[in-house]
Amino acid sequence: MEIKQLKIFMTVCEYMNFTETANVLNYAQSTISEAISTLEKNLGVKLFERLGNKIYLTEKGVELKEYGQRLLQVYDETLYKLKNTQEETIKIGITETLCSYKFPGFFKTFLEEHKGVTIQFDIVRCEDISNLLRTNKIDIGFTLDESMVYPDLRTIRLFDEEIVFVGPAGNIEFELNHQNIIIPKGDTGYLKYFHDVYEEKGYIKGATIHMESMEGIKSYVKSGFGISFIPVTAISKDLEEGSISIYRVPKQRFYHEVKILIHKQKHMTKYLSSLIESAIKIYSK
Repeated sequence: MEIKQLKIFMTVCEYMNFTETANVLNYAQSTISEAISTLEKNLGVKLFERLGNKIYLTEKGVELKEYGQRLLQVYDETLYKLKNTQEETIKIGITETLCSYKFPGFFKTFLEEHKGVTIQFDIVRCEDISNLLRTNKIDIGFTLDESMVYPDLRTIRLFDEEIVFVGPAGNIEFELNHQNIIIPKGDTGYLKYFHDVYEEKGYIKGATIHMESMEGIKSYVKSGFGISFIPVTAISKDLEEGSISIYRVPKQRFYHEVKILIHKQKHMTKYLSSLIESAIKIYSK
């Protein structure tokens, strides 16, 4: 049953005359007759009795008229909402570090300036973001990772983030050897630096502890349990408070790119475009 057929049926019910219905809807009378005939055939029921020059609703016709009013109301409400509602939800895939320490103020301001949008965060690892974009589980990704080219994804570099070794407050002369190391789970982004340059070459001789929470990692570092290798942005407040110290490896500085990823074929809504433009304006250098 098509909406057009249902509207014709409901109009016939109102006027109980095919000719008047055709005049009201500006159709040929044959179009009205064909629509009702097709509707009856598709439903497998008789909707009108044709007695002489008049038509009458059958029992099934009365039922369809009742349900038809509800169906058309829902149809009209749906069209109105789709055409007139400006609300939009943006699904963002983002690493914990960026979500918790770098972008809270940015997202707060964005939501204040765009009243018709809501944001749904999916806290994920860098290596998962590309596949989430490809399967449309997120609309846009914010990642802290090495420079990479994806043939199907658009990459927008915002800025470089330094990755540093950190230890408990006041202890900036420690050696990497024999230290316990506390790092996030996974093998993504900046952790590749650690695994490739330090762990595999045997510089870290202590225990390696993997944690999900950045706050948990920092808590262990502050307690003197060990050191960590994390982005500077995650410890900015801790540095101000003097509860954590940075240990810089002589003659070596480590940086990763903070960037936006979005599928090249993604439909760019007004708010999604505005989110990207705002991030570029504030962070891109």
